Amino acid sequence: MPPASIRNLIRPLEEPGQVVADYPGFKQRYWFDAVGHSIVWTRWEREVSGVDPLYKLTGDYSLNGFITALDARQGGDELYVAASSPNGSVRVDRWYFPPRMGGWHHLGPSNVPPLGTPAGPYVGVTSIVGGTFIAPSTQRHVTPVRTTVYTDESTNSGIRALAVDPEGRFLVLLDHATSDVRQIVLGSGPPYTQSTILTAAEVPELASMDRMYIAEHTSFGRVLGLHERHAKIGDHSMYALLFDVNNDGVFESHQTYTIAEWRTNRELSEGGRWKPTSKF
Repeated sequence: MPPASIRNLIRPLEEPGQVVADYPGFKQRYWFDAVGHSIVWTRWEREVSGVDPLYKLTGDYSLNGFITALDARQGGDELYVAASSPNGSVRVDRWYFPPRMGGWHHLGPSNVPPLGTPAGPYVGVTSIVGGTFIAPSTQRHVTPVRTTVYTDESTNSGIRALAVDPEGRFLVLLDHATSDVRQIVLGSGPPYTQSTILTAAEVPELASMDRMYIAEHTSFGRVLGLHERHAKIGDHSMYALLFDVNNDGVFESHQTYTIAEWRTNRELSEGGRWKPTSKF
């Protein structure tokens, strides 16, 4: 068990969480418990269709710290893990799982322009490495290559939620102590290029939110969404959305919605208008 100081920081995060990638040939799921030190990884692969044999690969990976949040891109092969240490410092690690020959792999767009320049809608490519599917020879997944991409030694805080830009330009962090939302430019620092893009003073409901995701909408463009884990219609829970219409990595505006408002707003509630995070 973590010390009391860390337990107090991550108490809202103690229920297990997961990230899922869902593509025609494969699915991936990362499962973690925030009071533990490990991530359980499961991957399912098949050659083409539902009639082909389904292969399951698993892995259990530990780290030095207490996991508080994670997100993924590149079909789940690039995982971002937020953790708190016993002394209160925080970090985010990038775990890269090298694709195997004959296995499915998803790559995001290449030659992505820098922040401030519109990148357009997300276009990725899903393919078999080497061109021909080869059944896995083992049920054990590869060991990830780990790189620390962000650290904060100055605050006894924590990262309550995490989202990674599908194009790999930045991270978005929900700070546990302040409930502010911060954007960190990947590849910068230390010192890191970062900015606060939404504060609890602007949206007090951020104090109770613990879920964050990036999605694409047919009308609103790229959207960063936040909400409570157990939000349900009839209570006072809120959704907070930040909008980046031209996907230049700069969120121009934000709006909050009650769950009832969300359900009655057809542009928001119709699933066909959204490209889910599992497709990035």
